[in-house]
Amino acid sequence: MRKAIALTLLTFGTAVVCQAQETKPPCALGFCMGQAVMEVTTKADGIHVYVAESDYFTYLVVGHMPKAGVCKVAGLQNVVDPDGYGVEHRIAFNKFAEKIVAKYGEPESKVDRLLPGSIWNKPQDWLMGLWKKERYLFWDWELPQLNIKIYADPEHIELSYEFSNFAACKQEAEESILPGF
Repeated sequence: MRKAIALTLLTFGTAVVCQAQETKPPCALGFCMGQAVMEVTTKADGIHVYVAESDYFTYLVVGHMPKAGVCKVAGLQNVVDPDGYGVEHRIAFNKFAEKIVAKYGEPESKVDRLLPGSIWNKPQDWLMGLWKKERYLFWDWELPQLNIKIYADPEHIELSYEFSNFAACKQEAEESILPGF
């Protein structure tokens, strides 16, 4: 409960800090590009998962390093499909897609593909195709300081925001021998 309250306060405080700067860095899900690590967590670096206080997300994942700051934010929404048709997955995916399209326009790429030769090619096999990594559903937006991706996984839908400082985070992680970036 304390973490949830702290995350809510942190998210609100972060939005205010980002708005107060003259040149606004891109922000997503309450976190801004390059945001100081100490504003995000007491841990120095890496990837941290938070239980989201949100109607949309089950978890928030924040990637950050001491020098580069926040470089990636992802919201994960757990999805349970009662059958193999993938209806719940597609509904959740489309809700996110509609919101992102309304704000940023059409994506650069839309992929909804079953790999050739897959035996999971019937409508009731849609979810099994995801489980077997023979079906892919994702959309990508490439913006000046931000890449956005919506991705369907067998257990959740992920909406991720990768800021333009992501390469700096990866480099910093490699230099500090941190796995995960």
